[in-house]
Parts: sequence; C-alpha cells; structure tokens
Amino acid sequence: VNGQTAQPVARSVAYATALTVAFLSGIAAMAVLLRSAIADLIGTGIKTAELPDAILQSARLSWVTVCDSYSDRAANVAETCANLSGQKGLLRLQDLTFNSDSYLFSASLIAGVPPVIWAALLAGGLIAVLFSGAAILRAAIGQAGHGAFDRKLTLLLLLFAGSFAFRFFSTADIPTLFSEGLLLIASGIFPTLVLGLFWKRMGSAGAVAAMLTGFAVAALYLAGVRLFPVAMFEWTGTLSNAPPSAVRKLAGHQAAYNAATGDSVRDAAWAALTRHAQTISNWWGLKPAAFVLIAAPISFAAGVVATLLTTRSAPRR
Repeated sequence: VNGQTAQPVARSVAYATALTVAFLSGIAAMAVLLRSAIADLIGTGIKTAELPDAILQSARLSWVTVCDSYSDRAANVAETCANLSGQKGLLRLQDLTFNSDSYLFSASLIAGVPPVIWAALLAGGLIAVLFSGAAILRAAIGQAGHGAFDRKLTLLLLLFAGSFAFRFFSTADIPTLFSEGLLLIASGIFPTLVLGLFWKRMGSAGAVAAMLTGFAVAALYLAGVRLFPVAMFEWTGTLSNAPPSAVRKLAGHQAAYNAATGDSVRDAAWAALTRHAQTISNWWGLKPAAFVLIAAPISFAAGVVATLLTTRSAPRR
C-alpha cells in the first residue's frame, strides 16, 4: 500500500476491527440472556400438547427439535415426548435441541424477543462482514476507495453476505456448510476476478452480469438439491445419474406418502421421501459443492456476453 492509500486502508481496518469486536461481544451476551429467558419460560409449565406457536414455527424451520421431533404439530410432539423417560406431559429444557447455526433466531423467537432487536444484531454482523471484506480487499490491491471501485466492491461483498445468509438457515453439518458456501462464493466471484485481471475490455456491466449469473445458477441448484429434491427430480430427473433401482425406490416412497393418512404417518413418509430424493437429485452425479464446474463457465459466459453487448457501440480508435 502506497502513501496515498495507507490512511484510507488503515481507517478501514480500524473500523472493521471495532465492528467485529462489538458484534461478537453482542452475540455472546445475547446468547446467555436468551438461554436464561428460555429456562424461565419453560419453568412456567408448558404442556407438550399445547406448545406455543413460536416453538412449533422453529421446529417447522428445522431450527429446533422437541423430543427429537421436527414436527410442527403439537399433538405429534406430545405423542413423541410421552415415549421419553421421565416425561410427564410438561416441556423440559432437555427436551429442546437447538440447531447451533440458527440458535439466535430460534431462541429469540421462542423467548419472545422483539424482532427489531435480533434484526439489528444481524444487521450489525452484516455491516461487520462488509467492512472487514472491504478492508482486506483494499489492503490487497491498494485502492483508496474510488467510486467505481466501491460500487463493484459493494456488490461483491453483498454476494458474499448472501451466500452466508443462504446457508445460515440450513441444518447441514459444518463441512457441508463450508463447501457449499464456497460454491456460492466461487461461482459468482471467481469468474469476475479472472476476467477483470486478464481481460482489459472487462467492464462494470460484465462484472455485474458474471457475479449475479454465477451466484443465481449455483443457488438454484443448491436450493433444488437441499430444499426441493422431490420437485427437482421430477423436473430434471433425466439429467440424474440415479440407477433404475434408486428411481424405483423413490417411486415407492412417493406411493407410501400418497397413501399415508395420519399426520404423523405422512410426516414420516415425507421425511423418508425427501431424504432419498436428496441422494439422487443431481445433474450428471454432481454434488452441490462440485456444481461450480457448471456454474463458473456460465458465469464466465455471462460476463463476456454482457461486456461485448455494452461495448459494441463504443467508437473505434
């Protein structure tokens, strides 16, 4: 970093550090207060057959399990809890298992914390991420913060934040979160950086098109595999490498779900159908993290096409 950009970079690093420390301190304090609030709430005596809507909504979002059940129906939860040792019809603290990745959201919802408070905390985390990313990139390339650079930087960092938010609500394990988060980031950012570094003609329109296209394509595939695997296989099953036996097994699960009558039976049948569908819902056998092999070329193509279209009318020299 040269003398002209040293002060802006140092200022960005200072802001990023202060915001990160403040955010992490707020997270730790809020986590302790939420656990105490939930313990007090359960201490009032909540019947498992009459669970509050906040707990059922958290279960529906897979943020929390009640007696090892993700069901959002109080009757089903009460039936499951009744089979546990020591359970006498009242909710206990040990009956709740929180998804650590979404603890702040679920605990805030259950404890009745006003949405504006945890929304402000989330906004603080997003701001800390943006400032930290800006500081790192400015230090790396020595930019003082010119308008065009800041606009591209803002878009890039928003894509990063979107990647984080998209995976934040997932129940996947940490290695999966990491690898699939990298899919979203790499699909949108890597092609843009390569084109910007090695193609002098690359402009703002091409950069925006490459980032948005790569991110959107990867996000759609990831959403299909993780959130809507049954529908994805129905629409694009011809592209899957699933063997005939797996397809027949999926049809069996689908028939079992359609024939199910009780709520608990339908929930179990749907869970089995979804789990199996996730194993065969793919394109040419590509796992979500490997889909960058398709998303990145599409992102490159979008950047090139957008650049050519927006610079075609430029006067020749």
